[in-house]
Amino acid sequence: MSQSAPFTHETPEHLLSVTTESSGIQTIVRLFRDGEQVAEQRGMDSNVTLRTEGYTVVVKVGPFGGISQALLLPPDADPKDAQKLGTEFTAPPGTFAGRVQEWGNRHPDLYASRHVVIAIGQTVLGIIGFSALFFGLLPSIPWPSITLDIALPQVPIPQISLPSLPIPDIAVPLPDVTLPRITPPSWLEPLFGVLKYLTPIVIALFVAVREARHRRQRRVETENVKTREIRIAAPQSE
Repeated sequence: MSQSAPFTHETPEHLLSVTTESSGIQTIVRLFRDGEQVAEQRGMDSNVTLRTEGYTVVVKVGPFGGISQALLLPPDADPKDAQKLGTEFTAPPGTFAGRVQEWGNRHPDLYASRHVVIAIGQTVLGIIGFSALFFGLLPSIPWPSITLDIALPQVPIPQISLPSLPIPDIAVPLPDVTLPRITPPSWLEPLFGVLKYLTPIVIALFVAVREARHRRQRRVETENVKTREIRIAAPQSE
């Protein structure tokens, strides 16, 4: 398979691009800086982290070896936080990823809300799957009844008598301290029960808000660049 079309991102100093190439069952992910290859990783991972001097890029590889998303991390950021902190590369125009990205730039709030939808779906599917497994599937399985009838030998254990030592009985009076008992209100108990399910949804909401803000800012910057180019290209009236 030939090398895929590059995902690109332009920094103030360099032009970064990432590509993939299938090699058997493995995928080769490459990072270029100003057209020169600076990092490469070969494997079967869906999340690939490429590092070079001053840059860390996380590449999400699709099931068929193509790039689904590439993110540039801030300095000293953890690759696990790429979705929250990373800056997205620009997908090749004309590709499916490029069309999705263009639609997301036109509708940043709606596109970023996919994180919340995915988190809610995972939570609901997790609850349904857990309930179906423990209340539906497991009780209906005809588990075999196994009875072990094995006569174990009786081993005589020796009895050891230890000498009785006179230990002094020391009574230390301890103060009787009554600790206050804190009982949360009854209306908080249901909240504690669903808190573990709400946590991923809240995190996804934070990611969605940040991504929507970033997309709006990038759209404004792109429009400003186009405006400057039009002004430069326009003929001088005087």
